[in-house]
Amino acid sequence: MLVCLANAKGAPGASVTALALATAWPADSLLAECDPAGGDLRTGLLTGIGQGRTIANLAMAQRNGAISAEDVSGQLYALHEPGTDHARFALPGLADPMTAAALGGLWEPLASVAGDARIGPHGHVDVIADCGRLDHPHAPWPLMRAADLVLLTVRSTLPSIMAAAARLPHLRQALAPHGQGSEIAVALVENGPYSAAEVGDLLEARIALRLPFDATAVSGLNSGQRPRRVARSALLRAARNGASEIRRVRGMQRPHSADGGTS
Repeated sequence: MLVCLANAKGAPGASVTALALATAWPADSLLAECDPAGGDLRTGLLTGIGQGRTIANLAMAQRNGAISAEDVSGQLYALHEPGTDHARFALPGLADPMTAAALGGLWEPLASVAGDARIGPHGHVDVIADCGRLDHPHAPWPLMRAADLVLLTVRSTLPSIMAAAARLPHLRQALAPHGQGSEIAVALVENGPYSAAEVGDLLEARIALRLPFDATAVSGLNSGQRPRRVARSALLRAARNGASEIRRVRGMQRPHSADGGTS
């Protein structure tokens, strides 16, 4: 499964929402920083772990030929402890946003590799991609068109809702007809006066994920500090509930194969 998160305007929290979703995902997961404006993992969660692996290396490999699952695996950092139920990986984003144009040819092959069962020690991983702002000139549209689900991150404030309302028609148009399997829904960060029902009605979109605004948990999640306290936070509890529901709903919507399973 490929889930892409994007922003309409400003900083409504797509990056931390993607991080929370990948952390709480009920299966092996890969958090991919695909924001052309750059990523924060190297200076946050991955501080002190290493700096050499990055999505820019994949772009260089792609220019020399097709990329493989092994190429992707070689740029990942493991975020999970040995013996945990689910493997967690991270693909750090750009260090220099001025090089965003170099990623243009990467998105389609990366989308193809995202479904490869050879990524990760347990086989298939679900990919959570932080795609940044929709109005960025180098936004990863091929990746979003290949997604099972595109989540537009919105805060429950009037400016954020209005920005999302202005961008949603363009997003829907950009994904069709290429993104025929993609659903567009909303990831709502609840830090304003509008309820989820009101936001859904205003945007005419399904609220697929609701997260409370929790600055303390966000800080701990970004830095990797106090993992037990973060795991018990309202933010991660909501992310776990939302992730399980997203995976359940998308599983029901997938076409059935001949043996009665899902493809």
